[in-house]
Amino acid sequence: MNRIREYKEDDLQDLYELYLDCFYDNPVPFWQFKESVEKGRTYVLDYSGLKAFVISFIEDDEPWIWAIGTNQFMRGLGIGNKLLERVEEYYESLNYKRINLFVGQSNPAQKLYFDRGYRIKRVVKDIYKTEDALKMIKDL
Repeated sequence: MNRIREYKEDDLQDLYELYLDCFYDNPVPFWQFKESVEKGRTYVLDYSGLKAFVISFIEDDEPWIWAIGTNQFMRGLGIGNKLLERVEEYYESLNYKRINLFVGQSNPAQKLYFDRGYRIKRVVKDIYKTEDALKMIKDL
């Protein structure tokens, strides 16, 4: 059964392995990953194991999506959309007015973000090793 749920502490190792599968070209070390997960709100898709996730947190008094990823065999099924919807609803329920994220300029996930109402605020250099990033914002 597909179910999106809040992250639990015993998910951490499986979540990091899924993260490494999704971000193999620019991963952060385990300690930094753990810190990011634990300081914010993380949702996972649990379908006979973890298949997708969204990691978010508050920085400078605004919510940020730090990472979102889906198992390669489950992409294109609308799971990323559902995860974004869940995290956006969470922050909106806390009366935040917008949510932020960075995405690589060549990342095809931009389409998902545009479709969900995110807009480019500016181009940011030196975030990713191989390309510049787009800072995107969505009003909640």
